[in-house]
This record gives sequence, structure tokens and C-alpha cells, in this order.
Amino acid sequence: MTALFSLAMASMAFVQHQPSLKMHIPSTRTGAPCCLLPPLVAALAADVAAGGLAAVGCAPLVACTDQAITLNANGGAKLWPTLIDKMKGVVRKPVAFFSSAAFVWLWFVYFMTYAVANATATLSRACGVSPTIPVLVCSTIANMGTCVAKDAAFARMLSRQGEDKPVPVQSYVAWFGRDIITMGFVFTLPTLLAARVPDLVCRFAAPLVAQYFTTPLHLLGLAYYNLPAASPLSAKLASVSRTLGPTVFARQFRILPAFSLGGVANTRIKAALLQRALGA
Repeated sequence: MTALFSLAMASMAFVQHQPSLKMHIPSTRTGAPCCLLPPLVAALAADVAAGGLAAVGCAPLVACTDQAITLNANGGAKLWPTLIDKMKGVVRKPVAFFSSAAFVWLWFVYFMTYAVANATATLSRACGVSPTIPVLVCSTIANMGTCVAKDAAFARMLSRQGEDKPVPVQSYVAWFGRDIITMGFVFTLPTLLAARVPDLVCRFAAPLVAQYFTTPLHLLGLAYYNLPAASPLSAKLASVSRTLGPTVFARQFRILPAFSLGGVANTRIKAALLQRALGA
């Protein structure tokens, strides 16, 4: 889904600015590095805490947007009025919102992505290897798994019929396909445009452009859940077409927290916690 590589690319961006883990790493007899456990444990605790706190800032807007998209897809409500109503609810009934399943799911997605990226960067540096590729791989796996699980949970809990039926395999296939395409865009677009466009612009543009290709798959996965299994593919494609335009824009809009608030908050919180715990 949209969060997959907006978060993964945010992870790649902030990894370059992560505070280094300033601790002595003695060597074994074979020359392989081993880590002093107390500072490493403290650093990992800071990684987890920073991910959790940063996720609190990202999750509200995305939770509201995803609820509106899901309800609009199943015909239960209009996208923009629902989004506005959900955002008002954050202010009017904060306790109900922050204890809701929608918020908890989005918080979990962001928490897992940032915490895994942070911890992978720490462990990579402690072992003397570059964190870039390990962070990308581990945060992508964490984000893909939690995003697809969240999508399935949203489809079930926001079902128009109030049914809690199993999510069909076709929905999972569509959502995984969506995420694979997003990965392709984020890997290839910056490379193709590297000589012409600044890197930061590419990082923003890749997931935005990808939405024109991935949003139909997101909606197709919801259509397979919302419509009867016996309904023809043409009916499912008609359902996708009905809500495609506004949903593309909404899914582009929901990328912003990961690139702005989430990545910045995660990096700064981790740096502050490390400085306090280790004097890093």
C-alpha cells in the first residue's frame, strides 16, 4: 500500500543521518566484532522507543484517510466528508480515537517500520557493516507484512454488511502486487532521473507517481472482499473505476506524514534518547 515505500524511503533517508553508536566494539580472536551488551541494549531500547513515539505522530492522519478510503470503496460513505468527519473526531473525542482499532493498526504499521529500521541500523553499525541495504530489506519486510494485515483488518471491520467474512486470496494477491509495483517505482525512478532531478525530489515523486498504478490494485483487493465471490471481474473493475480518481489523490496525500513528521521525529527522538542514555 501507499505506506510501504513512503516509509521505506523515509527509512533510507534518515539512516544516513542516524546518530552513530559510540561504543567500543572489541574483537574476538578471529577478528569478528562483538558488541558490549549494556550500550547495545540501551541503543536498541532507544530504537524501539523512538519508533513508537514517531508512530504516534504519523498514525492519526493516515488512520482517518484509510478509513475514508475503505468506506468509500464499499459504498458505505463518501470519501472527503468521511475524512473530514474522522479528523474532527480526533479532536472532539481523542480518547475514543486513540483507543480505536483503526489508530492502533496504523500506529503498529509505523512503529514496526521505524523500530525495525532503527534496530537494523544499530546492529549493522555494531557489526561494522553499512546499514543501508539491511535497513531497506528489513524495514520493507516489516512494512509489507503489517500493511497487508492492516488492509485485511480494515476491510473486515469496515464492511458495509457488517460481516466478518474471511479475506479472499485474490485480495492479498492484489495488495502484494501493489506493494511490489511501488518497490519497482521507488528503486527505478530515482535511478532513471538521477542526472536530471535532485535526489530529494525523486524520493517524493516516486511514491506519488506510483499511486496512479498501485491504487487500482488496492481498490481491486477491496472489491474482491466487498463484492460477492460469484460476481464477474467486470463488476469488480467497475467498482474500482467508480472511486479511482479521488482515491489516488487521497493516497498521495497520506504519504506526507511518513516523509515529513515521521522521519524527522524518529531521527530526532532517537538522537535525544541516545544522548541521554549513552552520551552519544
